[in-house]
Amino acid sequence: MPTVRTLVRRLVPRPLRNWVRSPRKSLARLVDELAYVAGVRLRLELRPDWTLRCHPAAYRVYRAAQLADPAQAAELDEFLRYC
Repeated sequence: MPTVRTLVRRLVPRPLRNWVRSPRKSLARLVDELAYVAGVRLRLELRPDWTLRCHPAAYRVYRAAQLADPAQAAELDEFLRYC
């Protein structure tokens, strides 16, 4: 006999389950996507002479991960040197 959890997984689409689990994050993703569709491209300055236009969600991820995490910042520096 399937459990309630199994039934919910089979009957409720994953995007809807994710929305219910985390409505704040889901709303932020929706706002970012609507902004992107409307033409919003944020300017991300990787280095003084390297600028990138990107999706609003990518901008937020970069700021949170690449700037706050020393290991990821070092990896990005190495990548940019390689390029």
